[in-house]
Amino acid sequence: MQPVRAWVVLVCLLELSLAHAQTPSLICAVDLNGDGQVNDPGEQATCTTYAAGSVCPIQAQQCVVDASGAPSCPGHPGQPCVDTGSGVSMCSPNPCLDPSTIDKTVTTVTSPPPSNTGARSSTGACLGTLSIFPGSALSCRGVGTQTAFTNCCNSSNAMKDTMGESGGQSQLDALNGNLSQVIKQIVDHCSTDDETTDFRNNSGQCIYLGDYCKEKWPIVGCVQSARSYCCFNSMLARIIQQQGRPQLPEMGDFGTPTAPNCRGFTAQEFQSLDFAKIDLSEYTAEIQTATQSSMENKVNGIATQQLTGH
Repeated sequence: MQPVRAWVVLVCLLELSLAHAQTPSLICAVDLNGDGQVNDPGEQATCTTYAAGSVCPIQAQQCVVDASGAPSCPGHPGQPCVDTGSGVSMCSPNPCLDPSTIDKTVTTVTSPPPSNTGARSSTGACLGTLSIFPGSALSCRGVGTQTAFTNCCNSSNAMKDTMGESGGQSQLDALNGNLSQVIKQIVDHCSTDDETTDFRNNSGQCIYLGDYCKEKWPIVGCVQSARSYCCFNSMLARIIQQQGRPQLPEMGDFGTPTAPNCRGFTAQEFQSLDFAKIDLSEYTAEIQTATQSSMENKVNGIATQQLTGH
């Protein structure tokens, strides 16, 4: 019977462990510096839970006995005093909240890039509107409640530019090959989207559009911010987009953090670009090759390949 009893005890312990793991942690957040964000050090915390209740550690203080002999929170008499079990009661002006029950406002940025996967003729020519050097609207999350207060935009991982050509190592291959990225996702609560955006930005492929509030709580304010980018398939594409658009006012700029404009050039727009006004020194320094002229020839070759499908 001894093995059976041991098995029963093990099952009970496992059930208790699972029940504890599924119990949501209460958290608290407060905008201490009044900047509308709660992503600075000390502005978010996991509440300390006692048998009598939970207390936010931010601005926590010891309760005092009021005139009636009852414990009271100094300066915040409306806040509950929680017995810590050691004869001391604690309180905080900041409430403990269950993230799963908060009526939060979540902002999702969507800006699908133009695609070159549409209908083609028998010779492979694009039958629709061709998009040259299109980008994607991407973002990575900074310190906040969704990332367990981890900054997912601060790695140093990058790859050398491939000019967007096929046959080389792709961004995804390079990202998946970096074990530290996988560990960071598991330990630091960063998603694949966070890591991919950060990786491509570090590789010189992205244009920063600004920060936006990804998640906002009533009264508390913004508890999760994100950095918004237009990212292109290579550093070269980003440079041409960044310096070519001012020549084409009809394209507009790259938009706002929540409404990115990452579209590619039309064939007519691309052909009208004056490459003499585009400085490729950043790119030539990166790959340490040829002259401005050879770079222009390479760009035109890639564009021709996209135009003809060959």
